[in-house]
Order: sequence, then C-alpha cells, then structure tokens
Amino acid sequence: MYTFKYMGYSAPVVAIHKILEKSVVKSADAIVTVTETIGRELQEIRGSGVHIITNGFDNADFLSETVPLDENFTITYTGLFVRTQNPAELWNVLAERVNNNKVFAKDLKIRLIGHTDSAILEDIERNGLGKNLEQLNYLPHTEVIKWQRSAQILLLSGGMEPESKGILTGKFFEYLAARRPILGFGPKGGDMDIALSECGAGEMFDYNNKAAVAKWIDSRYEEYKGKGIPPVSGKIEKYSRRELTCAMAAVLDEITEKKMI
Repeated sequence: MYTFKYMGYSAPVVAIHKILEKSVVKSADAIVTVTETIGRELQEIRGSGVHIITNGFDNADFLSETVPLDENFTITYTGLFVRTQNPAELWNVLAERVNNNKVFAKDLKIRLIGHTDSAILEDIERNGLGKNLEQLNYLPHTEVIKWQRSAQILLLSGGMEPESKGILTGKFFEYLAARRPILGFGPKGGDMDIALSECGAGEMFDYNNKAAVAKWIDSRYEEYKGKGIPPVSGKIEKYSRRELTCAMAAVLDEITEKKMI
C-alpha cells in the first residue's frame, strides 16, 4: 500500500516488512488482490498465481423501486470527503458558470452526503457556491443509494499521489451500480480511470485539468437541458458480487485440485 510510506518506520523495520512480505507471497498457494496495479507488483515477487478479484456491488441493493432523477442539475458526493481530495478546479468551473449564466445558477445543486472537511466547504463558499450547496449528514445505506441513483452526476475524488493509481474505492462500485455518469478526479492511467473507460461510466480527470473538466460539465449540462442525461449503459456486471464470488470459488477450486493431486 502506498500509505506505508507514512508509517514512519525506520529502515531496518521496513527491511523486515519486505522480507516477511516476500516470504508470504512466495509460499502461499495462491494470491488474491483487488487491483491490476497491485497484482503486477505481486507478480514481480511471485511470478504467477496472482488473481485479481476486485471489490464490487450487491445487485440486491439496487433492485428497489424506480428512483426519479433530481429536477436540478445535481452533482452528488457520498461518504467521507477529505481535504486532500478537494477538486478545487471543479468549484472554479462551476463558479464561472453560475456567475455568467442565471439559468445555470438556478439549476445547479451540489449535494454532499456524509462528513466533508471544512477546507472543502470553505473552498465552495469562497467560490460563491454556498447557495447551491446542500449538506446531509451520514444516512442509512439504503437512503444513500437512493440519493446516488437520483443524482444527475456522481462526484468521485481519489488520491492525488501517483501511488494511488492502484486504488479502487468501494464508493466507485456503488456509483457504477447507480448507473449515473461519474465525474472522477485522480491519476490518469490508474485502475479507476481504466475501469471507468471500460464501463463507459464517466471520465477521470487530473485535479489540475480545468479545461477538460469545464468541457465535460458543459456537455452534461447540455444533455440535461435537452433530452436529459442518459443513464450509464455500459457492462458493469463483472463487478457484481455474484460474478466476483464465482471468481473466488474458481480460485479455491484450483487450489483444492492441486492439493488432491
């Protein structure tokens, strides 16, 4: 994990961790990890026998009644929103459109559900978007899913560090299942960026790419004012827990068969 560098261990302790890691990875009957990036790192140690089984979503959570879309041009974020994941350029893009377009100013709603760092809230206020902001505290999971499904756009903020390329957050899979377009921020070429593209579920942007974010927002707003922003129609079933459980069962069968020979 990229967060290991923040643990403050001395060089000898780090060396011991590396030795133990190598021993476990090489001696295991099989290795299962959650992203392609981490899988490649483990393959460098082991060579083969590394399986990628990501986290995913439970279809049963999304089988309730149809949820109508918000009437507003709503950009929704759910969960913990920390200051190191603040999409500052997004607030700037939205502020420019609010200031120059009275209709956009009336349509826009930024909905944040869960705990949001004060630095992010201050940035939103500083950009003059306070009137467009709606904050909700932590809610039951079933209610959060309804808010996700009703959003025009879902906001996803990943880590800014290059090492975060190998992270696929649990929120990402829920967003996929909600089938609303995802506006993501994080490293290009990372696992989340690739998965978004493969599923046709949205787009990932570098935190500083204001021009590209502005173009994307303008395109979605044009759809919203026209026939409406269409739902995500890409293939996401491989991330359902049913499919992922089948993949895990196959790994266990493979190990069992080898033990029986």
